[in-house]
Amino acid sequence: MSRVRITPSSHNGKVHIPPSKSAAHRALICSYLAGGGSVSPLISSDDMRATAGVLEAIKNGERCFASEELADIAARVRQQLKHE
Repeated sequence: MSRVRITPSSHNGKVHIPPSKSAAHRALICSYLAGGGSVSPLISSDDMRATAGVLEAIKNGERCFASEELADIAARVRQQLKHE
């Protein structure tokens, strides 16, 4: 069996982490909930633009539904909550 000795040291440089859409969505939502700020760079995709657009619309006081399906789901949830 080989032995490895690890000693304290320091390194300088930059680390480039591949972008993650799920982390970017969370960062946008956290930024909104914290009252503002910026998230960059954003990944260029339709769903990232949709998330940013919905958060901007909510910030401006608009009611948002991404689709009829989402509206139907919300109505069913409200109905279920009334019966509990």
